[in-house]
Amino acid sequence: MEEPETLDMPGAGFILFNKSSMSSNSPLMLTLICSNGLYDIPKGHAEEGEKPIDTALRECFEECSILLDDVEVIDGLTYASGPLTVFGACTNKVPALSKNPITGILEHERLKWVTKQEFLSNCIFYLKPFAEHFYSAYNTHYNP
Repeated sequence: MEEPETLDMPGAGFILFNKSSMSSNSPLMLTLICSNGLYDIPKGHAEEGEKPIDTALRECFEECSILLDDVEVIDGLTYASGPLTVFGACTNKVPALSKNPITGILEHERLKWVTKQEFLSNCIFYLKPFAEHFYSAYNTHYNP
């Protein structure tokens, strides 16, 4: 399945940081690996009347089986560009790929925790500003 170049409808997702790596200079983030090898994040289209945070939480659970608790969502760490809103979260939960509950299709081939540099060198192009924003905010907050 070829990955779209842009998200053309309102949607939301998460950049998930690995809580165990938060004390390092480059905390690890979860990537979902597409069939073309590009890195993605848990995200998707909003359902009618759904708030962005609810879309992001639903997509995170649907795509990587992580049900985030309120304390794992990083308050104030949100970035919107075009139709996509991305939130930040920090978790030690173990991700697992799961099939789309509507289509029954596995949307990604693998997942893994990667550094900022790894993500930026191989991600879907429109996700780069989101990763840059979140790592910049991390550095401001944790490494002043």
